[in-house]
Formats: sequence, structure tokens, C-alpha cells
Amino acid sequence: MQRFSPRKADSNWSETNIARARKMIAAGLMTEQGLARFTEAMDAKRIVPSRKNFTIPVELRQALEENKAAAKHYQGLTVSQQRMFSLWINDAKREATREKRVGKSIELLLKGRNLMDESGSGRERIPGNQATNNDNWILRFLPARHPDIHKSECARIAVRRLIFLASRPVQLS
Repeated sequence: MQRFSPRKADSNWSETNIARARKMIAAGLMTEQGLARFTEAMDAKRIVPSRKNFTIPVELRQALEENKAAAKHYQGLTVSQQRMFSLWINDAKREATREKRVGKSIELLLKGRNLMDESGSGRERIPGNQATNNDNWILRFLPARHPDIHKSECARIAVRRLIFLASRPVQLS
């Protein structure tokens, strides 16, 4: 059984929900209020792009064309990280906010960072070659710091990871 709940007036619509709503409209199952909300959302283009098929906002595309270094880093990001930039910019309601977010995106990309790094959810990047960077190689095994996790717990987790990796057989190529 699937539950259908009313949408808020300012709700965003995913491609899956749009397809489902169109089927309901075609079958005559959509209420007048639901149809009104659907047409409002489609007119306002409150559509969340799918994970696979998303478009880069025009403002971001222009900024990337003007800044080759940022564009190079953007191309090196995973698809999900690129999508996060697009969603963050598209989510802005005012044009001034969109422009501010495009500027912030270019700034982050020039620093070699992504939105996860900025929000604190991601792990800090280690500069240089990790295999030869003797000062920082242990950081690869540390979990991302969380304010509720004490430093000693992070160290215990890192040691467990190192022991696990040391116990695995080495494959030479």
C-alpha cells in the first residue's frame, strides 16, 4: 500500500512524483486541490532534478567557463558532488542569493574543496602525495571528527583500522 499525502504550496517536486502525478491526472484520480498545486509547481519550475539527469545552472556554467581552474576541479568531482552544487544554487529563491551561491561555489572550487568540506560533513583533505607524506598519512585512518566523539575514541578507531589493514594479505602486482 502506498500513502499519498497533500503537498505544501511551496513543495519541490521530484521527477518520480511528477510522473506519478501525471498518471493520476490521466486516470482522473487527482483532486482539484492537488491539480492546482501541481500546476503551480510546474509553472514555478519547482522541480528537483534526478540523480542521474541534472543540469548545471546557467550562472554556474558561465562562471566555470570564465574560470578554468575552478572548471577543472569541478570536472574532477563525483557526479553526486556536482549535483550538490547544482541543487544548492537552484534552491535559492532570489536572484541575488543565486549569484552569491555561484560566487561561493567558484571560491570553494578554487580552493579545491566541495560543499561537503564546507558544511563540515566531509573529512579534511590531506595535501601532497598521501603515500609519501609522513606527517599526515595516519589521518587517512581517522574517522571524520564529530563534536560528540572524544579524541581518544578517534584514536582507538584509527588503531582498529590499521590493525585490520595490517592483517590483510598484500597483493603485489
